[in-house]
Amino acid sequence: MKFGVWLLLPCLAACPAKETVVPADAKAVPFPLYQYVARLEHPAAPIRQAAGNDLDAYTSDGLSLEHARWMLRAARRSFLDPSVPQRMVAWGSRGFVGPEIVPAIAEVFVELPPEGQAEALTWLTKIKDPAASTAFVKLLEPLPLSDEAWLDLTMLREEPRDAQHYFPALFRRLDSGDWFEITHTTLAYLEAGALTPDVASRAFPGLLERWRQIRPALRTADGRRGMEWRWDPDYSSPRADAALLLDVFGHLPGAASEAVLKEAMKLRDPRLLVFATTAALQVGLQVPGERIAQTAAFAEVRCLLYERLANLEQLERMPEVHRTQAALAEGDLARWLSHPDELGRAPDQLELFRVEHHSNEEGQPQAWFLFRFRTEAPHPLAERGWMAGVAGPYPPDVVATTGSGTFTDFVSWRELEPDEHSQDLRARSQPPVDDGDD
Repeated sequence: MKFGVWLLLPCLAACPAKETVVPADAKAVPFPLYQYVARLEHPAAPIRQAAGNDLDAYTSDGLSLEHARWMLRAARRSFLDPSVPQRMVAWGSRGFVGPEIVPAIAEVFVELPPEGQAEALTWLTKIKDPAASTAFVKLLEPLPLSDEAWLDLTMLREEPRDAQHYFPALFRRLDSGDWFEITHTTLAYLEAGALTPDVASRAFPGLLERWRQIRPALRTADGRRGMEWRWDPDYSSPRADAALLLDVFGHLPGAASEAVLKEAMKLRDPRLLVFATTAALQVGLQVPGERIAQTAAFAEVRCLLYERLANLEQLERMPEVHRTQAALAEGDLARWLSHPDELGRAPDQLELFRVEHHSNEEGQPQAWFLFRFRTEAPHPLAERGWMAGVAGPYPPDVVATTGSGTFTDFVSWRELEPDEHSQDLRARSQPPVDDGDD
């Protein structure tokens, strides 16, 4: 089979390509690059897949400006695999983030399929030049709104810039599937001081409407018995949406924002209470001390509450009993366990077994906390009973909310002695030491 495929490859290279792929100067594009792209049109899936792998390798170190332009022009073609144009734009963008490419992106943009357009816009966000941000807005503005999320603004969140170009233009797409991405990016700009509240307030009508859409799901969950509903998979989406909105409202002082925050402080979900109470403090509202105390009692949000109060320089609002390293170590492990890739929820019981002190490789003392925890049925790990977990290491004389070695392997407590649990978990949680022999 492999022999047959390779027999076809010379023929493919000799096959004429469509006009849009052939460069004006045949010498402008290296033969391997042209050859790999030509094979992406082959009817045999294995050959197309091999061509994609070859292009991944060929473009791994980036392309020149000339070759990046050529890849953009080639991406306008129709391919058997509809994902190819998007991948070609991504290949073209590797390693090249200079403003010289902006005219080429603008030239081909309208001829790209939607996925390719989304990738081209992502490319523009990587270019730290006003020409790129101006082109981004100009190309995005005429595109129709969709319920599908397709914008990727990660680069703007990581390094907020050119706010005068991106905002308020992005706010016009809040009534689309991209609202979360845009709102998340707005928050990053606000936190970085790169966007003024006056400009951000122009997004408020759209954000308020989104809050009104989410509110019924929050109220329904809030009215259920007990607290197990906070781990319901169907609740995770409105919960995440609400937390983001509350965070943004904390940067937008005004009667309308304050009304939302006062309403949210009546919810029972401890995670949403963290965002509601700290956002309320940020806009100058009075927050009852018992509300903060009730929230801090939930271990899985304790560290988040501590961090947000610290950012507001209002740590004194945190109950003293929950400001100790032991209480925050409990919160650190509970937060780790709550991740969807781990336990997926906070344990039903979490007990500190003991505090240990060990020195790191530099001889500096560090504190480790050994815990026991368990879940109740119907959770699949309930049958294991008590399990062991560690939180830490934490430096002395400094209260910390995150330990680099916080970890559990979900081994039943009864299977090992406490010393063995501690040793195994600490060893497995730490990255291997680089001995410098590589």
